[in-house]
Amino acid sequence: MFNLALLYANVKNDYDKAKTWYLKSIDRGDVNAMCNLALLYLEVDKDYDKAIFYYKKAIAQGDTGAMYSLAIILDTVMNDYAQAENWYLKASEYGNEEALNYLPSFYSSTGHDPARGIEFCQKAHALEPAVPQILWMLTYLFVLKNDWPQALKTAAQFLNMESAYNSWTLVTELLDKLLKAKKYPFLLALFMDETSPVNEFAGPYYYVLAWFYKEELPGEFEKASGEIKELADEIIERLQSDETDQQD
Repeated sequence: MFNLALLYANVKNDYDKAKTWYLKSIDRGDVNAMCNLALLYLEVDKDYDKAIFYYKKAIAQGDTGAMYSLAIILDTVMNDYAQAENWYLKASEYGNEEALNYLPSFYSSTGHDPARGIEFCQKAHALEPAVPQILWMLTYLFVLKNDWPQALKTAAQFLNMESAYNSWTLVTELLDKLLKAKKYPFLLALFMDETSPVNEFAGPYYYVLAWFYKEELPGEFEKASGEIKELADEIIERLQSDETDQQD
């Protein structure tokens, strides 16, 4: 039944027949059918009330993807940020990584107070202290809260975890943010710590720091050579381009 509904929805574009077969699958308790029917109402019919209804049916069966999808509707369509936050956090609590990873974007785009997100991530970190992504998330939420002392504390914890460098995109995003915020003394202390993995895995950033922090590191940038200098130059160019775009 479910596969037949998919055929009508995705191949034949016969949405009425797709709905009929999704409903038959739903009568048998098929959670995927609930989510797909909700998506059909959301994207094709723009019937948000029915989309929410079927996502909630899937949520009643414990589907975390439906929680995340419901949060997106409440966030981007209904502009009900308080309820959207509830469902982003609930989905995150039940292990939905998409919801967890989206939290910084939700708080930054809506201006919603990230206090509950911070509290959630602190609890998650206490339960799973070896997961670097949670520390990265906490850092970003503290920055949004403009609590730089706490942001730098969690940033140091994140950047001093060797496992963090398996998520290179997160590392570069954080280092870029710290450079843009001119947290040069913090970064210098990090690179001066010979035990920190930042030296092994993010060496070009030391020379980027030296370029921006010339008064404290005179002549250091000129010591960069070869591939490291090329990478440092690329990072500097990217940061300057981002700054120009923000000014425009």
